[in-house]
Amino acid sequence: MTGATLVDEEFNLKLEDVEFKHFGSAKRIHVSADFTQIVAGSFKQEELDRRIEEIKTTIEQEESKHLKGVHRERLARMQHKIGEIQVGGGTDAERGEEHDLIIDSLNSAKSAMRYGVLPGGGVALYQASKILAEQVASGLIEDPNELVAARILRESLQMPIKLVIENKIGESSAQILSQIEAEGSLFFGFDAKDEKLCDMMETGIVDSL
Repeated sequence: MTGATLVDEEFNLKLEDVEFKHFGSAKRIHVSADFTQIVAGSFKQEELDRRIEEIKTTIEQEESKHLKGVHRERLARMQHKIGEIQVGGGTDAERGEEHDLIIDSLNSAKSAMRYGVLPGGGVALYQASKILAEQVASGLIEDPNELVAARILRESLQMPIKLVIENKIGESSAQILSQIEAEGSLFFGFDAKDEKLCDMMETGIVDSL
């Protein structure tokens, strides 16, 4: 990964014989108590690809579950790529706010990759609220206290999509919600950026699970 030479007597290289040419290089190395991270090593892609294939073969032939796990982790580290995000701001408070937003975005992206996505813009919550409405209308919820709680929860679930619409158009969301209902799709919603109704999944407006 770094272009360095392994120091090992088995390969006829002792520590006392190491020269500058045996060292590799990297853009940055971060060392903590728990891990060492090497970023942008100096390597040839064909050599890395060959090493990846060797590890895959080792995994197939290895009988020990523990060693299989070790090799899989090594393979993952060699195949994964790292993106670097630089956060700036005029003040410490502004930088901190930008940093928190990026961390939230990264966590959301990780969650989406692991668990999947739902239509965004409040659409998923709005569709969930309709299930509650059906239960209330059908009499499945009979307890008076539970009825009050169900109505409060239903209104809360509908609030995000209403606020998205009303904050953009500056008026009641009733007409647009009627159009969404008429479409009859679980994924249909309001694209606040382009001010149009669309399939949120196709447009890429999604929320992570």
